[in-house]
Amino acid sequence: MRSILVLGLIVAAFAVYTSAQPYQLQYKEDGPEDALVLPIEEEELPGQVVEQHYRAKRATCDLLSPFGVGHAACAMHCIAMGRRGGWCDDRAVCNCRR
Repeated sequence: MRSILVLGLIVAAFAVYTSAQPYQLQYKEDGPEDALVLPIEEEELPGQVVEQHYRAKRATCDLLSPFGVGHAACAMHCIAMGRRGGWCDDRAVCNCRR
């Protein structure tokens, strides 16, 4: 059991080490002059359309209620928002306390 744990830690450390390596250029001719140049100033950016995102208030209670953790997930969601907790009402909407 201990050897499996040590092997797992070595594999995890190797994975973290390799993911932290800088990107290597594949060819000699690939240099900074071939890099993608992104616009820095706002004037250079094309006009962007701001989309309105729809957020369903009942997602926390509605999706997790079959597993029996809807109320706990709602309370954790409210605590993460800086509130004192919360509950799911009859319509499966998460209500946060003040």
